[in-house]
Amino acid sequence: MSKKVLITGATSGIGRSLTYRLAEDGYDLYVVGRSNEKLAELKTDIEQRFKQRCVCYCVDLNKSEEVKSFLVNELQVDILIHCAGIGKVGDFNILSIEEEEEILQVNVQASMLLLKTFAQRFVAQDYGVIAVICSTAAFYPHPFMNTYASSKAFLYHYSLGLGEEVRKYSKQVKVIAVSPGPTSTAFFEPKTKEKMVRSQTETHFEMSAEQVGKGIANALFSNRSAVTIGRRNQLMTVVLRCLPLKLRIKVVGKYIAKGV
Repeated sequence: MSKKVLITGATSGIGRSLTYRLAEDGYDLYVVGRSNEKLAELKTDIEQRFKQRCVCYCVDLNKSEEVKSFLVNELQVDILIHCAGIGKVGDFNILSIEEEEEILQVNVQASMLLLKTFAQRFVAQDYGVIAVICSTAAFYPHPFMNTYASSKAFLYHYSLGLGEEVRKYSKQVKVIAVSPGPTSTAFFEPKTKEKMVRSQTETHFEMSAEQVGKGIANALFSNRSAVTIGRRNQLMTVVLRCLPLKLRIKVVGKYIAKGV
């Protein structure tokens, strides 16, 4: 019997790569995106190439009413992989209130609704895996990506806390906070990325979406509550944590400021 997996943010980047990987592994797919056109293209390609079921839901996570309407469906799956997220580069004087509110709505409010709802469903069925795609940005302040990093810090801590809470009700339900580092996707606007990555050497610090997707797929079978994808990201996180906080913030901010 095929496992049923729900993937948010499935039409681009890490979510899309992961969708193809799990289709190849024989999962029945339930995917969420905000573009009907992209969802239709994804569904056709998945079903033709892998002969796997692919059910699509068009949901804009920036609209709370659409998230709540989707959750009324009471979709029953075995695994939730929450990939959807947004972020912008800029300081408090550049980004508008509306832009920062959108980041918080998608990365915090919508995420909380999804994770809480499926945690309750998984406890009721006494089985389930929730993989929450956080970010290494959650581990320390990121000037010029401040709201994004702060929202990922919420998501990281919320996931860890939720995992401990669900263990009270079911030993068969687990929550895993998965943190990729810089990834080669369309997350940044082209002009922003061009400013931040000034040499070929710097691009070597990025993992491909396929590499990250593989790491997430492997993490589903981990007994750990938190997983950082990639040895380089693991090492970099340890190194930065050894620095005094003030210096850590300056180092990170200096790099991100190039994209402003």
